[in-house]
Amino acid sequence: MSEIKSKRPISPYLTVYNIFGNPGLTSNLSFMNRATGMVNAAGLVFFTLWIVGAAFSTPQNPHFLYSITNGLFEGGWAILGYLGLFVWSICGFYHILDGIRYLIFDLGYGFEKQTIYKSGLTVLIALAILVILIWLIVLM
Repeated sequence: MSEIKSKRPISPYLTVYNIFGNPGLTSNLSFMNRATGMVNAAGLVFFTLWIVGAAFSTPQNPHFLYSITNGLFEGGWAILGYLGLFVWSICGFYHILDGIRYLIFDLGYGFEKQTIYKSGLTVLIALAILVILIWLIVLM
């Protein structure tokens, strides 16, 4: 019994999901969905701190959280703040679009190999269009 256990891999799923060595579109999109979910969660924490800081601030007494986060969009730190918003917008749009794709999968549609690849490419093209459009609006 102990011989059998010693020959088993510790984490067999790591050999199945070889993200960086696998050129497959579907596995990379699945990995990106998980990664963008984590970035969205971190961005929402930051956004919540900013909103809470803004809610408790007054012009005479700016709140600490508001001062920190608002400072990211002024002066030399502005590039960092806008870069963070840009990455967050990419992650947010991707996560929403890929989530819609997965909802369609949950309904039982789109499991043919060609359809899976077409839907993945559609997500990436729609992502590029949405990010370009929203940032054209922001920068105007």
